[in-house]
Amino acid sequence: MSLEEVKILLECFENNDVLIRFNSEVMPDILLKKSKVSREKLGGEARALLAASVTECLISWLTFLLNKARIKVKSLQATATVTTGLDESEQNVVKEINIKVDVKIDGGNDSCQRFERIKSLLSRQGCLISRSLEKGIKVNFKFSTGE
Repeated sequence: MSLEEVKILLECFENNDVLIRFNSEVMPDILLKKSKVSREKLGGEARALLAASVTECLISWLTFLLNKARIKVKSLQATATVTTGLDESEQNVVKEINIKVDVKIDGGNDSCQRFERIKSLLSRQGCLISRSLEKGIKVNFKFSTGE
């Protein structure tokens, strides 16, 4: 698989469960067990996956930069909150994603200064997914009936 392209396969079953196959050695497939919960409790799965995608991207880039700067991390945790609302045509859309990153680093002032530079860089540049979302991603749909 090239760096330019990643493919997933999503299968929907008769009971409404959804299997997402990532074809990855790093990430296991995900089974959304929609049949196990009432209709009233369904919803938010796509937003959660979007939040996980952008947060994982940001944290992967952050850990790469921390390792490159030789900053030892005691702990790292991130929380993402997705806020939705209506657009100008009254359609539900994601309005914003807020990511809170808690990092505890080992080391003195030198490590703290290097970490501040990394924070500044990330605040300006984001990561692949956050930059792509900010610029707007072209999404193409193609439907077939399988006949």
